[in-house]
Amino acid sequence: MVASMGMNVIPADDLGVRKAISHFYFKDDIQSAETIRRFAENKFSRLMRDCLVYLLMAYRMGL
Repeated sequence: MVASMGMNVIPADDLGVRKAISHFYFKDDIQSAETIRRFAENKFSRLMRDCLVYLLMAYRMGL
């Protein structure tokens, strides 16, 4: 999913991705896929894929 064959993309429609980013950056207020996509592109740019891996791990660990 996240690796996407080496491409730097974000599956913003994925509920887990939306929950993780919303948790850490929007005070648990679940954002739309388009908002998540724009936020990630602006905030993480070329490191988007790598940041997403760590955000998902931290969210699943309850950090």
